Amino acid sequence: MGNIFDEERLYPYDGAIKKHFEDHYDSVFIALLPFFQLDRKETEKANLKKAKLLSHEEALKQIDLLKKLPEANREIYSYDNDRYPADEEIFRKGKVTPWKNIVNGSTLTGYAELNTALRTSIGGLNRNFTRPDLMEKLNNYTDSESIYHPTEGAYG
Repeated sequence: MGNIFDEERLYPYDGAIKKHFEDHYDSVFIALLPFFQLDRKETEKANLKKAKLLSHEEALKQIDLLKKLPEANREIYSYDNDRYPADEEIFRKGKVTPWKNIVNGSTLTGYAELNTALRTSIGGLNRNFTRPDLMEKLNNYTDSESIYHPTEGAYG
């Protein structure tokens, strides 16, 4: 396997990622948190993801502060998913599914699109940069294969 940082674009910058950071660092290391599967049946596909977009009503029930704020067009995500596996279960029983397999199975064109799909799914992008079409490709594949999404920046 080649060095993905020489060939792949993880973020939408011109050129490869090593080139983008060459004036700042001598080397670059990025750890891609893995997707994973468990030997348990999830009937609710939303449980394969830690993040969930809340409706306005759900957000008002969970966040008292919102009741004091003027109504606005906002998106609020919750990471409070009790059915998402705990770190211990992931470490002991999780079967890693590499990003390469997710790209191939979902028909995304590469790691940059996968990264954008994941960031869209957790509300991690400005609305101008979200790609619901990519998120849908990702979710269609991971839901059909019962593959859990990695969490943002760490397990759990």
